[in-house]
Amino acid sequence: MTIKLLVLDLDGTIALTEKYDGIIQQRNPSVILQEVRPGESGKHLLASEFLPKFLSDCLKCGVEVIVITRSPKAYASTLLNILGLDYLECRPHPGYTISRADKLRALLVSHKLDPSEMLYIGDEIGDMQAAREANCKFSFPGWTRGSPDITSMHRENSDFS
Repeated sequence: MTIKLLVLDLDGTIALTEKYDGIIQQRNPSVILQEVRPGESGKHLLASEFLPKFLSDCLKCGVEVIVITRSPKAYASTLLNILGLDYLECRPHPGYTISRADKLRALLVSHKLDPSEMLYIGDEIGDMQAAREANCKFSFPGWTRGSPDITSMHRENSDFS
């Protein structure tokens, strides 16, 4: 089946923000804004320089692009704006506990898709487990190492390389 919906995790997949892990208020827009001066590009935060064109091309080809994150809305929207990426929608942390798998299932329902029509790209084992729970396709990003827990065996179990 053809992929109609591409879902990407934000931190660690789209943006290299691991240096903020462990910082108090790490998912606060001010942390990102301190990294990029007004009028400057935030491209140095991109996990790969090819991502802007890749996401733009996906949208042009009719593949919807959605970003999901466990980060708050203000942080996610600030970071995505600084990165200058094209995407259809961002689903940040909703303010209450919802699993990654439930977010993926909700996307399947709201977009009226079969799970085989959705690809989720994430950088953690938990992302892979969520995709498996939602029965959608999954891949670790080839453009970044991901979390240290990811082994070559995990990468071999991806649906795409």
